[in-house]
Amino acid sequence: MTRSKPRALPVFVYLLVVVLPAAVAGCAKTGTVAGKVSVDGRPVRGGIVTFLGADVEPGTQNSATGTIQPDGTYEANKVPVGPIKVSLMPDPAIRMGPPKDPVSPRDRERGLAPNSKAADPATTAAPVPIPPKYTKFDTSGLTLTVHGGTNPFDIDMTSK
Repeated sequence: MTRSKPRALPVFVYLLVVVLPAAVAGCAKTGTVAGKVSVDGRPVRGGIVTFLGADVEPGTQNSATGTIQPDGTYEANKVPVGPIKVSLMPDPAIRMGPPKDPVSPRDRERGLAPNSKAADPATTAAPVPIPPKYTKFDTSGLTLTVHGGTNPFDIDMTSK
């Protein structure tokens, strides 16, 4: 007695492996946005980039944020797809100015020096403040259209 081979299994596997991922990718409701933030060409060392979706279905997430790293780069996940408005929030520590000298005047008189390893230029450079115009969605002038997947978006602001 011979058994016939079922053909439904290969068709099912094909649908599961090829068609389903393509359908899900086409229906993505969020994407990732990544890039670099600068003011007049100088990297911003900290803060938050906020993305606000304009055409978002009721009951779905309509915003996402990304933290600006010391080198000026950022990445925001789960940004809603479609037209997006962008604003930036400065890091409160940058508003307060650079860190104070870790060596007290008395220790300096004794000849004690700060840690001798070389300082990271990204943390010792003068902070680059985010101009106030970019802190509000309505005045920043920053927009983009987000698609599923990764979306590059560098933000170069002007201080004038």
